Amino acid sequence: VSMGAQNVRMLEPVRCEKPEMPKLRESEVSAVVQICEGCVSNCSYCSVRFARGRLHSFRREAILKEVTKAISSGCREILLTAQDAGAYGLDTGTSLPELLRSICELDGNFKVRVGMMNPKNVLGILPDLLQAYGDEKIYKFLHLPVQSGDDDILRSMRRGYEVSDFIQIVEEFRESFPDLYLATDIIVGFPGEGEKEFTHTLEVIEKVKPDKVNLSRFSPMPGTDAARIPGPGGNEVAERSRRLAARCLEIGHERNKRYLGKVLEGLITGPGKKGGLVARLGNYRPTIVDGGTPGEHIKLKIVDARPTYLIGRKT
Repeated sequence: VSMGAQNVRMLEPVRCEKPEMPKLRESEVSAVVQICEGCVSNCSYCSVRFARGRLHSFRREAILKEVTKAISSGCREILLTAQDAGAYGLDTGTSLPELLRSICELDGNFKVRVGMMNPKNVLGILPDLLQAYGDEKIYKFLHLPVQSGDDDILRSMRRGYEVSDFIQIVEEFRESFPDLYLATDIIVGFPGEGEKEFTHTLEVIEKVKPDKVNLSRFSPMPGTDAARIPGPGGNEVAERSRRLAARCLEIGHERNKRYLGKVLEGLITGPGKKGGLVARLGNYRPTIVDGGTPGEHIKLKIVDARPTYLIGRKT
């Protein structure tokens, strides 16, 4: 393009993947690496598709480059994130298990935490995913949101799976990894939820006994289909939420008590919210210790158990 005596050259736009962009890390030990953005689901209550668009999986080479860079800079923990990690590769002909295998082949002493996965996208890759999880570098941690224990509610949510699918995935993971740390999400008070539907959710929690439950009360998102459906009253939802939260904490405490007296290995990842340091066991279970250095691999003895974490002592 000519502008008087000056020539202006028009540059072609170049797409830069997020993993390739410069970033400042909040931790010297942990690196957050996004593997994809957007979504292939169409949940009736969610605005991710509006805000993030359709699924875009980042190039494996770009992800591996970012992980390699993080390891070289001293990171000992790679946190793979996405709106739905299980959807990785559905748009590019690859898959999450293939990515995990490639990451685990990298040199270095590091652990990998896989982020949240929608059950409907885990079903198709389950055998390969279990095999990939077998690598010692992968935390035996599964974040699998069930959202409701009632199939009618799941259909209204447009989640794309049934309760039996969620249970199948959990059972197969626990069969392969008995020490699995299971986290799940539940929405209380979704439109159409009565006492019967809520009871079904309680029954699922009693059956699978998750280690951690992220509990939320339904809040209508403007522009979503679910926002147009009347839901249960606020007091009713609050009472259900309290009941479920109390039981989830009891289950978490029961499961944590199994670790009392055990001597285990952990990775110190940083300071705790209320003092001490946080060490992550091989299944990502948080343990508070009173000594050590972030990034240090330690042996520790579990001396106390709380509903959401353990307390350990370096040995």
